[in-house]
Amino acid sequence: MTKKAIEYHNLHEALADINGKFLASINLGLCYDRLGDHKNSIFYFQNALKHSIQMSNISGQSVAVGNIGRIGTKDLSENKDKMKIFVEKYLKLSSEMRDEKGEMEGCLKLGMISSTKKNF
Repeated sequence: MTKKAIEYHNLHEALADINGKFLASINLGLCYDRLGDHKNSIFYFQNALKHSIQMSNISGQSVAVGNIGRIGTKDLSENKDKMKIFVEKYLKLSSEMRDEKGEMEGCLKLGMISSTKKNF
């Protein structure tokens, strides 16, 4: 089912305007995350972030960055500095949107990154 969804979301992305490309990228990131393919998942969430920045869409940026931080792939987990940048961006966006839950999650994630734990 998920592989068929990827096929349709890729088609959507190819035909869409920038807003549609953002949505398709988020959906592709979610599909790949569900398959356990974190490398492709992060790739599509980063594409979504790029599209949301082009649109000046703060809530879209928050969604994209939040998903990147949520996944915390092994590649990013081993690079605490890169992971910290994504989480700080998410925290800033959450603050701008007055999203208290997002701010709390961002602070928690920063604390985990700062600790000696690798699993965040």
